[in-house]
This record gives sequence, C-alpha cells and structure tokens, in this order.
Amino acid sequence: MLRYSTLCLVLLFTGSSGLLRAASLLPDSTMEEIYAELRIKTELLFEAQKDSFSYESDNSATKEFKEHYIYSIVRIGNLFSKYDRHALIAYSLNDTTLFVEIRQQIGKTWVRRFRNTSCTSRLSPPFSSPISIKDLNDDGVNDLFIADEFVAMPGTELKGNAWINTHDGLQKIKGFDLIPNAVYDSKTKQYLGYSNCCGGMVMTFLAYEMKKNYELRKVKEIQCDCSDQKTEGCTVTTDQLKVQLVPRNEAYRYVLPYYSKQVKDQFSSPH
Repeated sequence: MLRYSTLCLVLLFTGSSGLLRAASLLPDSTMEEIYAELRIKTELLFEAQKDSFSYESDNSATKEFKEHYIYSIVRIGNLFSKYDRHALIAYSLNDTTLFVEIRQQIGKTWVRRFRNTSCTSRLSPPFSSPISIKDLNDDGVNDLFIADEFVAMPGTELKGNAWINTHDGLQKIKGFDLIPNAVYDSKTKQYLGYSNCCGGMVMTFLAYEMKKNYELRKVKEIQCDCSDQKTEGCTVTTDQLKVQLVPRNEAYRYVLPYYSKQVKDQFSSPH
C-alpha cells in the first residue's frame, strides 16, 4: 500500500539537495499517507543529525503533471547567531501548505522558538526552496524569510513573509508580503520593492518605512512607463499624482536612488 510513498521518500532523502523530479512514482497510496510519512521521515532526519556541528538538507520533488512541490528541509547549526545553535525543520503538510518550525538547543534539549504554516500554491516552478535565513535589515543578525509567491513571467517577482530577529525572538514584519522583490536600503533605512513588465519597459518602484510595531508604511511609489515607441520617452508618475514625460536616458534621475544605476544602464544604449 505504501510503495508510492516509499519511492517518493527515497527520491527525497537519497538525492542531492535541490529540485528532484519524481517522475516514476507508483500511484498506489493516498496523498495523506505520503505527507504523513514525509513528516515522520523529516523528523527522523533531524533526530539523526541534531548533534552535527552543521547540517543542511533542502530537498523537494515535483509530482508529475502538477505545478507544486513536495518540500522536506532540515538545517542545523549557528543559523541565527554564532553563540546559539538552532534547527529549522520544514515539510509539506499537503499540496499547498508548508509547515516550518525553528528549535533552539538549550543544553541537551531542543526548545521550540517558532512555528508557522505558509501557502506554497503561488510558487511557480522552478522554485526549489522557499526559506531563506539571512540579514534582512543590515544589523548583522540573520532573520527569516519564507516565500509564498514567485512569478517568472512577465517580470520575475518574489514575495513572502519576513521575521526580524530581536531580543524578544522573531517578530513578523507586517506588510512585508506586499513588497515585490524586497530589499533593504541601509542608506535610507527603508524597505524597497521593484517590479516590471513589458520587457522591463514598465517599472514600479516602492519605498516603505517601518514603524515601532514592525508594521511597514508605504512612503513612496514611482511608476516609470517607457513603453511608448512614438515618443521614446518615459512617463514618470510619483505617488499617483505628479506626472512628467522625460527622455529614456534621463529616467534614472526620477526613480528611487537605489535603482538609479540599474535604470541608467538599461537605457544607456538605444532600444
């Protein structure tokens, strides 16, 4: 009854990290059984590696003819601080839900510090790992990002939720999931977003400031439409009010400074 489940998990746990095609699964077991055993196997992998100085296994498999992945992720080590050991355990609960838990080692005990479920149905393939542990605000401390939307066309766009690592633990940044391709600008201390379409000729730039309660407030929106082939100029709209037509090779002067060089290089040669 579990031949499908067993074969699936062999692919997940014996292959190399990254995206693994599960093209030859035997359809003789229910998806509920597959996900139940996936949870068990992921937890067993954590138990087997929890004493390792450092360990990382980010594995996923696609199911034939479907647009989503089966995730199984285990990371162990100094993930958030060089002084503390943490473990990240994540696995698919079903076709559209990812379970994520972070544990901290206190003595010989692992204590749960964080738990979250995230939707994965909007992660268009190829997208092998939705979790990033990295510094999101240039304070030298690693934070947590979990992607929940990825679109490769017409312009690559990544969105997700983020948690800042504070003395009180991981604090969710409210509104972060609304920012496409979010980055942090240490000069302005703002979170910025960028999206484009029409071959990069229509661009949107966003700037957000964080309030004391970790909530983001949009402070600037600039739309730059350079798609008009007749004028060969760009219509720049700032905060949906101020509109001006500028030459393409001057458009970089009107976008957020963080993106100026990108836009300048884009229009440095004739299109």
